[in-house]
Amino acid sequence: MKRSLMLSVLAFALILVAGISSTLGYFTAKDKVAGKIQLSLVPYTEIDEEYDEVAYEKLVTVENTGKQPVYVRVIVFTGSEVDVTISGSADSSRWTKGEGDDPYWYYADPVDPLKTTEEKLVVHVELPENSSNDIDLYNVVVIQEYTPVRYDAEGNPYGDWTITIKEEG
Repeated sequence: MKRSLMLSVLAFALILVAGISSTLGYFTAKDKVAGKIQLSLVPYTEIDEEYDEVAYEKLVTVENTGKQPVYVRVIVFTGSEVDVTISGSADSSRWTKGEGDDPYWYYADPVDPLKTTEEKLVVHVELPENSSNDIDLYNVVVIQEYTPVRYDAEGNPYGDWTITIKEEG
């Protein structure tokens, strides 16, 4: 029994000694890494709205303030007393309404860094009858979103609007 206990202790000691060299190698290995990644949580796009108080219209453009091309889309919210008619400018059709129940308006071309959508989205506000005709009394909210340009296997650009940021916790 003394011999089997001694053999067991000796076998355990050999296993420990054999594992120490690889463990020490793991803890003493060094490597240098150069470079950095810049993380930016600043929005890549800004919305610009001009008001035409004679025609009761908002003229909307979106500027890409980021460092990579993006696709943009816009949605308009109003109060229950106001109706709006949305369209691209008369000379072009770069803004298109989403299909079916999709309430967004999509700009067809990627917007390059530090550039603005070339065509304005026209949001015509139809004020209620017997109103004061003061467009500032009615809340018409325009919200824009963007997604980075992606490329398919043939190299054609597209926007992936299914990407979401999930908060863990």
